[in-house]
Amino acid sequence: MSEPLSPPPPPADPIARSGNPWDRRVQLGWVKALVECVRVFVLQPGRAWAQTLEKGDVAGPLIYALIVGWISAAIGILWQVLFGSWMLAYLPGNLQQEIGGYLVHTWVGFLAQLLLLPFYMILSLLFLSLIIHVSMLLVGGLQKSRAGFEGTLRVGAFSTVSNLANVIPIVGGIIALVWSLVLGIMGLVSLHRTTTGRATAAVFLPMLLCCLCILVVAVFAGAMVANLFSQN
Repeated sequence: MSEPLSPPPPPADPIARSGNPWDRRVQLGWVKALVECVRVFVLQPGRAWAQTLEKGDVAGPLIYALIVGWISAAIGILWQVLFGSWMLAYLPGNLQQEIGGYLVHTWVGFLAQLLLLPFYMILSLLFLSLIIHVSMLLVGGLQKSRAGFEGTLRVGAFSTVSNLANVIPIVGGIIALVWSLVLGIMGLVSLHRTTTGRATAAVFLPMLLCCLCILVVAVFAGAMVANLFSQN
């Protein structure tokens, strides 16, 4: 009597991921892994996302986001303080005293922001990741995903490298926003194995809904104001 045939082995995953430098921080060392991860996401984002693990480590990406975000905020605050001090030297004496006192209070406020920044970043990252994940579900971007919510969270965490653009005076915020959107779309495509169109729709859908809500509120507010004026 012949033995029953064993089932064939499952097909190999066509997307083999070795992990980006931060995913391999135990082997590389934390400092080297941080520097290399920032470098590859800045210079070769496609390669970085192709290496990034889809899931398996929730705390690691959150720690990365905290470190990069805090460094970016600290450098941005330092730029503001240095720029304010430089401008202060060209002002008349009376204005120097008045504005100098204001800068002291500003320093205290900036230090408080740095202390509270980790809590804010974690909460905002979780909240935005949840919104994007629901949006991905609505546009059908999770059909082939194996990563689940952790994959979306990892996209948000590693996309915080875009915050480094905030160190550029004046235009840094705009650059950071655009850069974050591009990185986010690329990350969703890679980690959730979806199309660029669906990832783009998932990123912009919450923005469109928010704008629509603001428009509806503005219309109702305008109608109420017009009604009040018509009654007078």
